[in-house]
Amino acid sequence: MKNLMTLLFAVVVALFLLASYWYWKEKTTVDSTAVVTPVSGNGSNESWKDLSSHWPDQARKQLAKSFHDGKPFQVAIVGSKALGKEDNSWSVQLKKALETAYSPVLKVSIWEEEGTSLDFLQNGEIEKIAASKPDMILFEPFTWADNGKVSVEDNHTVIQTFVRDVKAENEHAVVMIQPPNPIYGASNYPEQVKSLKEFAKTEGLNYIDHWKVWPDYSSDKLKDYIDESNGLPNTKGHALWAKFLKKYFMAS
Repeated sequence: MKNLMTLLFAVVVALFLLASYWYWKEKTTVDSTAVVTPVSGNGSNESWKDLSSHWPDQARKQLAKSFHDGKPFQVAIVGSKALGKEDNSWSVQLKKALETAYSPVLKVSIWEEEGTSLDFLQNGEIEKIAASKPDMILFEPFTWADNGKVSVEDNHTVIQTFVRDVKAENEHAVVMIQPPNPIYGASNYPEQVKSLKEFAKTEGLNYIDHWKVWPDYSSDKLKDYIDESNGLPNTKGHALWAKFLKKYFMAS
């Protein structure tokens, strides 16, 4: 009888331990699945893949990781006064469109700076932007602001410094270069923009060529898009620029 009771006790303990094990395994499996469920943006979980089809591969990988982890994907729009801070500026239009399309994980910051590229280098703004650790930067590198004031070589050195400092804080950061708006009747400036495009290619930086949708800089039609008093885009120019960038960053 004593042996029988001992055997029955051992069976009961074994069954209890086995039941506990299967309960723990089932619970941890469910919890693990919950952790890795991708965050849904507007539309389906896969919608961002179609929207970002024009993006560089590295940026798309980081965006996928952000959706997977539920962490912000930081976009920084950086440049001169050509960005514009008013509500109808292309940078503000793009910010609103991106944050809506890639909700809830994508966040956009706008860094509009006064002066030339050398001012940008010396005023500490590069360090501030780098410290914010953006995942993707759309950089307009002061080409028009530098015209007649800063050499092309120095402008390119500032770009190299900016890219280096940003990547020092976030090695996965993707820097994309775009020129400022075209200027009617300009002479040296178009050559500087051409040099910028060639430099970006040499440095392995993605170049966003929005000039293709503007009227030619020698055409009177360009005057309809530029404020003659300061050489910056007017409302129509900002709308044109924004439309191009929206198509690039939110492919349809």
